[in-house]
Amino acid sequence: MTTGDVLGGEPRIEGTRIGVLLLYERIEGRGLQPQTVADRHDLDVADVYRALAYYHD
Repeated sequence: MTTGDVLGGEPRIEGTRIGVLLLYERIEGRGLQPQTVADRHDLDVADVYRALAYYHD
């Protein structure tokens, strides 16, 4: 989801201020597991995978 006044319009998990790029950087850049990132940000792991799919699309 994108909203112009939240995260400067960057894509994010709906209902949060957690950006797709942040999740991508944590998982692909730092090598963290998607479940670990989901747990740390109180997200459903499915949302994390959807964000990664969105990023790669």
